[in-house]
Parts: sequence; structure tokens; C-alpha cells
Amino acid sequence: MSKKIQVNFDDDAVNVLDTLKQATRSNYGDVIRDAIGLYEWARREYEQGNAIGVIKDGVAVKEVVLPFTVLSPKPSPNSKKLTPKPLPSGS
Repeated sequence: MSKKIQVNFDDDAVNVLDTLKQATRSNYGDVIRDAIGLYEWARREYEQGNAIGVIKDGVAVKEVVLPFTVLSPKPSPNSKKLTPKPLPSGS
């Protein structure tokens, strides 16, 4: 089953969508579905106590803060903060 939803975007959001559409050689629907899938994956990982982060040169350097991490009434009891450390070789 599918549901058609109409959404209005400002010019900046449309520019981002256009950039993503070109970069992925897909259409608006695919870009938005992929974004929703990524967001849901990040939410589930957070609920399991995992951090979402940025890795540079094999080192975790930044934790990504998403709305559900700020709005959550309390973090998962096994929630961990992202601490810089090298990745295992072969990653």
C-alpha cells in the first residue's frame, strides 16, 4: 500500500534535493525515501545505545546530533558517547 503526500519545500531545500537527485542519478521520490530510510536507521541505532559519527583518516572525530537524540526524554541506558579512536586495520 502506498500513500501520496504533498510537501512544500523552500528554495534551499529544493536546491539540496536537486543536488542529491543529480548526485544519485535518481528522482525526488527516491532521494526522499533514501533519506527517510537513513534517518530511521540512525534512530534505531541510537535506541540501541549506539552513536552515529564522522570518521576521518580512520579515527572517529565527531558525533552526529539528530533531533531524536535531543528530544529523547532519556538516553538509552547503554548509550555511549563517541570517543576518538583508530579503526581496526582492514576497515
